[in-house]
Amino acid sequence: MILSPGKVAKGKGDVRRGAAEAANWIVRGYSMMISLADRAERFPR
Repeated sequence: MILSPGKVAKGKGDVRRGAAEAANWIVRGYSMMISLADRAERFPR
């Protein structure tokens, strides 16, 4: 994806917001994975 400098400058706030959302999503996914693994350890089938 190629952006013109004007679009890049205008979109920097959006990029930061997107990066923050991505980081939140990663942290949420990681926390969920850890809690599921923890639960699986405690309750073996």
